[in-house]
Amino acid sequence: MKRIRILPVILFALLLGLLAFGISTYLLKHKENGFVFTAQKNVTEDALKILTSIQNKEEINLFENTQKEYPSFDSKEAYDVAIQALFQDVNVEELNLELVEKTDTQTKFEIHNGDQYLGTLKLDTDENDTIHASLPIQGSESYIFEVPVGRTFTMNGLDVDASYKIEENVPASNFFQFQDQTSIPHVDIYEVDHLLGLPEVELDGEKGEVLVDAITQHLLVGEALEDEELKELMIEDGQKIAQYPAQEVGLGAVSEIALTSSSWYERYTSLQNYWFTAHNISNFSNQDVICGIKQSEDTAVGHVVFDYFADNGEVHRTWHIGYQMTMVNTPQGWKVGGMEINNELNPNQIQPE
Repeated sequence: MKRIRILPVILFALLLGLLAFGISTYLLKHKENGFVFTAQKNVTEDALKILTSIQNKEEINLFENTQKEYPSFDSKEAYDVAIQALFQDVNVEELNLELVEKTDTQTKFEIHNGDQYLGTLKLDTDENDTIHASLPIQGSESYIFEVPVGRTFTMNGLDVDASYKIEENVPASNFFQFQDQTSIPHVDIYEVDHLLGLPEVELDGEKGEVLVDAITQHLLVGEALEDEELKELMIEDGQKIAQYPAQEVGLGAVSEIALTSSSWYERYTSLQNYWFTAHNISNFSNQDVICGIKQSEDTAVGHVVFDYFADNGEVHRTWHIGYQMTMVNTPQGWKVGGMEINNELNPNQIQPE
């Protein structure tokens, strides 16, 4: 009977085992590094499909998914505008997608258009094999907000905490003309950077409004001005303020509507009233309060616009007027406590006709 030598057989089996282990380890390593091209190609195709959907303005819940992964103060409207601007002139097929992270449920690509970095696309796969895409974008806008003291301030549903606060309990900017400090609302001032655009704001969980202060360019935060009678009064008062320098009303008509202790009124009394000569024909048109907020129960501020036509029999002119008017509720009713020409609304144009 032929004897089998056991030791060489065992050595041969061990060599086969080591060889199999080495091959499997090599394949596993290269698969994890993305070198198994069939799997990598499928993931890249998913990313390209999503980028194509973004470019075609298809609804894929991109903003909602991004907010979950990377909470931001930006609104959906601002995000949608920014994402379209980012990809509008891009050929998706020519983008370079660099795989920077991959797990069983998550993939991240850096997106490059030539030498330009566009952002990092993150793909999450849920238990139903549904892909959820997110793509954060950082903006370049910076805003300063003036928020009434004691109010909870949120943007896009996220708390704006004390880390953003730069001043506390100071008079609101639009009340710098007031000598009487008792009626001035005080505010906390916040500065927020890297926004895509003007955010949606909330006070105490309710929708708020912002108005750009004509002097400081701060965003004054308050509740939307919905009092139609007060809006109409602001327009009427603004028209009287315009009529005085055009020699259509006397100073007494303005003093009736003004908080006469305010510095704007003191300046106004020294105004040279020769915009125009005496005339009998005039009218107003296109009047509106295009933005208005209440900063407190007894104060409000609004941007008032109107066209003012006047005819003296020889010459007729139209002024396009824009004011920022701060109103205060006094025992004698609502009075104009602050008044500024708003250069954004008033192009300082006189059109001969």
